Amino acid sequence: MNPQTLLSWSSLPSDHATLFFGLALSIYLVSRRAGLLAFGHVLLVVGFARVYLGYHHPTDILAGALIGAGMVLLVMVPAIKTAVTRLPMPWQQEHPPSFHAALFVMMFLIAMTFEPVYPLAGFVLTAAKATINLTAVTVTATLHH
Repeated sequence: MNPQTLLSWSSLPSDHATLFFGLALSIYLVSRRAGLLAFGHVLLVVGFARVYLGYHHPTDILAGALIGAGMVLLVMVPAIKTAVTRLPMPWQQEHPPSFHAALFVMMFLIAMTFEPVYPLAGFVLTAAKATINLTAVTVTATLHH
């Protein structure tokens, strides 16, 4: 790993642990046996490996696991579940092709741990800051004339 990458990087919580512990709990809620296998995989392949390689401290993994599991449990609250599924479920029933295409993209991004989105998010953030700064300069110049 390039040491420069770590200069602006925060390891707490582990986004990998958040994602994969959340997925493991989701699997567990459907099938205990498969869920236990998923938890074992996440503990070894994600949790232990990331600590061993020095990307995270154990507390980073624990915090990520708690956040991921917490989000899954939160979505099980009936009012939240209804709010979360209010738009996607009709979309899936009325326009299956576009829904499944979007679902494919989402699954791809989950598999890639959203890495392809980071440069785009950085660009959007930079553009938003530039727009805000330009607006502030324009307003200031207008007020002084």
